[in-house]
Amino acid sequence: MPKSFAEKGEFREMLKSMNRVQDPDLYADNFEEAEGAVTECFKTEAMSDSVQMIFDMHGDMIEQSKEQFWVYCKCLKSFYEQHNRMPVQGTIPDMTSLPKYYVAL
Repeated sequence: MPKSFAEKGEFREMLKSMNRVQDPDLYADNFEEAEGAVTECFKTEAMSDSVQMIFDMHGDMIEQSKEQFWVYCKCLKSFYEQHNRMPVQGTIPDMTSLPKYYVAL
């Protein structure tokens, strides 16, 4: 995962080099959006206070319970401990699409 400004620049250049596809009307826009979002997509978000509170107050449940919620909490905690960041941002950017591709999707 690119961290420095230079590494993000290299990633942006890689995206530009990949922008050779069959439907330039659709894909060119998506690649341009991706290039513009390079800085945003590699942001790491700190753990929210509420998630930290769940980890702190319910450690036993997280480690021992087989209930789906606690299993998810255990996975999230494990990911955070391994990568020191949350797995995804809280928002998902929109993307450009043509009707025929959207309907097929």
